[in-house]
Amino acid sequence: MRMARRVAAYASPQVVGCPTTVADLPFAEYDTAFYARLETWAGYFVNHTPSHWLTPLGFWGYGAYVNKPGQHGLGRALDLSRIYVTQYGASSLACSARYDQWRGTTGEAASQRRYWATAASLFRHFQYVLTYHHDTLHWNHLHVDTEVSGNQDSVFSSASTTQVKFVQSALRYVWGYSVVSIDGAYGPQTRDYASRALDRSGSAGAVTTFANWQRFCETTLRFGTGRSTY
Repeated sequence: MRMARRVAAYASPQVVGCPTTVADLPFAEYDTAFYARLETWAGYFVNHTPSHWLTPLGFWGYGAYVNKPGQHGLGRALDLSRIYVTQYGASSLACSARYDQWRGTTGEAASQRRYWATAASLFRHFQYVLTYHHDTLHWNHLHVDTEVSGNQDSVFSSASTTQVKFVQSALRYVWGYSVVSIDGAYGPQTRDYASRALDRSGSAGAVTTFANWQRFCETTLRFGTGRSTY
């Protein structure tokens, strides 16, 4: 297995940094192919978020390589808790994945919007993403790994409750369709409102096609962070 030791803000306990790219991130080990995938995602995130969100970026998390079974033990997973950007010369919180901290607060609506916008960027690049819907252990971070999709973009599966719950949550918290149920079932309601969101973004059809899945993730990121309006 190829491993690379990087200076990173991905660490446990949390350590903040202001890297320009993932390569600048402190004392974490990664499989080199996974590291390259993270760089692809980070560049995409920058390109589709507000232009005044400047580098350097700061990534907070709970580690990539961890000495345990699974993808963390291979250096092919990341637990991400916060993203900071530079605005007007100062570090500013762009996204918090700390659902354990902001759920039930007066700022929850804004936090939900940024959370699912950021999740959209991850779901586009990784087939396997775990959100706070998964279990309480994931209330403080977003988990991604490359076990399923490798270095390829993800595809949508209506049989994936994780992906369906993401679509439903994005529809509710980013696109404003509050009637959408978050149950993990890809039924008529989810199909209809996902198509409505795609129509607003300039596409047509179902989210199940590769092109529309990619479009849904991209426009959810852009809309949820304020880069674009639809």
